[in-house]
This record gives sequence, C-alpha cells and structure tokens, in this order.
Amino acid sequence: FFRRCAMSKTLLPSKEVQQRLAKMPRWHLSQTGLEIIRTFDAKGFVAAVAFLQGVASVAEAMGHHPDVHITGYKHVRIVVSTHEAGGLTALDFALAAKIDALPVEYDPAWLRGHPSAQGAGAGTNASQSRGGISRICG
Repeated sequence: FFRRCAMSKTLLPSKEVQQRLAKMPRWHLSQTGLEIIRTFDAKGFVAAVAFLQGVASVAEAMGHHPDVHITGYKHVRIVVSTHEAGGLTALDFALAAKIDALPVEYDPAWLRGHPSAQGAGAGTNASQSRGGISRICG
C-alpha cells in the first residue's frame, strides 16, 4: 500500500527547513543543522519496538531510512537526514510526517510532561495511519 517517493534530494535552504519544522512540533533540528530528530519515551520495550517496526515499514517503502535508537529499553530517538545530499531535503520531511502518523503508546509519565505529543500518532488506529501515509508521496 506504500509507494516509493520520487522527491527531490536537493538540499533545502535554511529558511525552508525552519518553516517546515515549525509545522512539525515533535521534531527539532540537530546542533549541526543537518538532521531532524524526534525523541520520546514509549510505554515499554514492546511499545518502542512496535513503533519502530512501523517506522521500518514506512522507511523501506519510501527507500529512505532514518537512524533509529532505543536506549534504556523505552527511550526512542529517530534521526532523519538525506546522507547523500549532506543534509535535509523534502524527502526527510515527508518521512517525518509519515512517522508522525504512526500510532505510539507513550509512557504516561513522559506524556504528562509533553502534552503536545498526544495529537496524531497517539492512539491513531493503523488503518487511518496507512491512509494518511500513502497520500504524502502520491
């Protein structure tokens, strides 16, 4: 149900990166300005792995693969960049948007400190997510 994105791998100007990030509150720019990063605490190890399985499916379908990390059994960190372009492209933001559409089972204590995370991606059912994901590239 996914289609590979045929988006440009041209670096985005800094101003456009900032404009796109402003619409994606779960993500922040790395210190180098070459990557966007999303971090959160999942409810537990199984919830973290389940989320990353969704990330893997989306990334494989797009042919664009983020760096993914689980530390401390539930701390999730996703780093997105177009390595061959040496920074951020439209493809990175398309992938981030698809990742944001995936369901997440957040750690309740973490969620209390990050109430804005409770929107899309929190309790979204998988069929709704798939529909939104496939439309981003096509």
